[in-house]
Amino acid sequence: MALIPDLLSQPLMMVSGSKADTLGMSEYAVMLAGELGEMYVADGATHIDLYYKENYMREAVEKLSDFFGRNI
Repeated sequence: MALIPDLLSQPLMMVSGSKADTLGMSEYAVMLAGELGEMYVADGATHIDLYYKENYMREAVEKLSDFFGRNI
């Protein structure tokens, strides 16, 4: 992760749940990415919820669709 500022040349989108154990790592990666980084946090979701709970999956897919639409 420490190499993100030196190696990242493309936009970065991180998706996490507000209750995910991995939230801090995602926030750190986005912080290191600076202007290239973007974060979406699904309120109330754990890391695993994002894989199978339809409401959280739908939110994440919408955000990713917007992100890719702007950056591809």
